[in-house]
Formats: sequence, structure tokens, C-alpha cells
Amino acid sequence: MRILICDDNRDAADTLAGLCQAMSPQAEIKVSYSGTDCLHAAPPWGPHVLLLDIGMPGMSGYEVARELRALKECCDTVIVAVSGWAARADREKSAAAGFDFHFAKPIDPQALLQVLEKGASARP
Repeated sequence: MRILICDDNRDAADTLAGLCQAMSPQAEIKVSYSGTDCLHAAPPWGPHVLLLDIGMPGMSGYEVARELRALKECCDTVIVAVSGWAARADREKSAAAGFDFHFAKPIDPQALLQVLEKGASARP
């Protein structure tokens, strides 16, 4: 399984990468620290799961999700919002942008495990 993590907060991104590695030791994990970097990394790599921050400078997670959903290489990727913004309106906005799940920071490890299991079974 391939997991891509994108968050402009390096500590948050690296910590989430470590948690994913502990939960799924066989997974390949990449980290990007901006929406632009994520858009360059995701299509050629074809992640099964993308854990994506919403509130990033320059290019928001909403914009990244919309652009990736339009690409055949990422149309089956399980895209998860991992954000400090978790009101009902935020969740509706993330769903409209193409996110499959929306989790508030800090992410619940059990919820993350369920998403990783879903992502592992979603694509070959």
C-alpha cells in the first residue's frame, strides 16, 4: 500500500507518517509539505491513501483534492481530510471537493486504521 501525507506543518506530517508506518509496516509512505508538491508527487506514484491537510498556504487541500480527483491516476485514491477545521460546513465542503473522509486533528488512531484498511483493499 502507498500512503501520501501532505501537511505544511512538518512536525504534524512527520508524526502522522510515523503513526502510519507503525500501523502498516509494509506500507510505502511519502510526505509532502505543500499542495503543489503533493500534486507533483501523487499522479506518478498513485497513492492508495492520501492524508491531506486543508488549511495550507498557497494551495488549500480543497484545491489539491479537486485537481487530483480529475486525474485518472488518482481517481480511486482514498482522500482523507486531516484538519483543525471540523465543523459541519467544513465537512460538507470537503465532501464537495472530493474527500472520502474528514477527520479532526489530532486524528483518532482507530479511525485512521480503518481508513488504511479501506485504502489497502480499494486498489490493486
